[in-house]
Amino acid sequence: MKSKIAILGFGIEGESIANYLLKKNYKDITICDSDANLANKPKQFKYILGPDYLKNLNRFDIIFRSPGIPFQTKEVLLAGKKATSVTRYFFEHCPCKIIAVTGTKGKGTTSTLAYEMLKKAGRDAYLGGNIGNSPLDFLDKLKKESIVVLELGHGQIEDLETGPDIGIILGVTQDHLDYHPDIKTYRSAKHPLISKQKKSQIAIINEDYEGNEPFLTLGEGRKFKISTRGETPLGAYAHKQKLIIKTDKKQLELIDASQIKLLGPHNIENALPSSLAAFLSGVSKENIVHVLKTFRGLPHRLEFVCEKNGIKFINDSFSTTPETSIAAINSFATSLILVAGGSEKHADFTSWAEAVKNAKHLKQIILIGLTGPRMAKAIGRDGRIMLVKTLENAFLKIRKFATKGDTVVMSPACASFDQFKNYKERGEAFKNLSRSFAG
Repeated sequence: MKSKIAILGFGIEGESIANYLLKKNYKDITICDSDANLANKPKQFKYILGPDYLKNLNRFDIIFRSPGIPFQTKEVLLAGKKATSVTRYFFEHCPCKIIAVTGTKGKGTTSTLAYEMLKKAGRDAYLGGNIGNSPLDFLDKLKKESIVVLELGHGQIEDLETGPDIGIILGVTQDHLDYHPDIKTYRSAKHPLISKQKKSQIAIINEDYEGNEPFLTLGEGRKFKISTRGETPLGAYAHKQKLIIKTDKKQLELIDASQIKLLGPHNIENALPSSLAAFLSGVSKENIVHVLKTFRGLPHRLEFVCEKNGIKFINDSFSTTPETSIAAINSFATSLILVAGGSEKHADFTSWAEAVKNAKHLKQIILIGLTGPRMAKAIGRDGRIMLVKTLENAFLKIRKFATKGDTVVMSPACASFDQFKNYKERGEAFKNLSRSFAG
């Protein structure tokens, strides 16, 4: 292939694009990355590195943008139709149905639940996006009867020109304010998932979240609503602890919420859309219920680590927003020791601080990292607060006052980049310290 191709950003998705293009016999591939000291540089590619990596993009025929580079970047916009992305390319070339999930949190759990339900039903299902593999890794394996579930973040959606067969919008709350100027812009970046849908397609939208209303008016797809607060005329909802699906033709009671294996009432918000998407894709009630009763959850999401001397340790490192940390606090009724804090995303901690102050079962609040002082200030005077620098320091405190019956949960409400490579590394550190404590 003679086309000149640029790949903007050489992270996980950038590498996936490069490998896919090599398989398709593209030879003239240039990696453009802001990191002047990029460590991984395969010899078969050309490189433009450093602060000027986005200059003169008009020399290329096709430009693949990685999610970390905003679609609204001036140089990307000037590239016009030459610019694309993995998600956009995949949507345009996928031969089968796509279920795509987005939202601030819960995307991974919802996507995986839907995928497991489809697999349980014997479908030729694939899981990709932010979870599982890059969709380009399995694009060539797909057949018309296959079905793909994608977990997508804001940076993977904003340039879409084609909608998914089923698009799921979970709660969209404050996040990535280090990337977007405000929450309105962040929400708008997710609009194309629904606004590009056709009449034959379906949108599943959680109506419980303030700010999700505009999604109900976007695109031509048929709208199904999700709610944990009451009945919806078309969609899925929780009523008196029962999970119920309601379509034009039938109302189906699935399961009592107490039978769901996942920890925390917030996971009902993930169980409802995944069950509805699976049902609308032809999965039986029996297969849906089986997965809800047996799926234990993903790593770093309220993950049980160990118990020693009656003290439980729960890893919720994936909690990088105030809302998810609030959900973690509300998932427990017994004596709780909370570890929170991390790197700065400019989140508003007001609602989180109120939840902390009102949580009478919170025995101690250990705040770590760069955001620790700001979180402590948001709470105000409270004798339960302890400020320490590192996770290791937090465990020194835990050893002194944790007693039988306590649950220690790390639910940071913040990113991890001040002390860790990512949330996974932070979660593994917590698990190692917990096991050492319990050993």
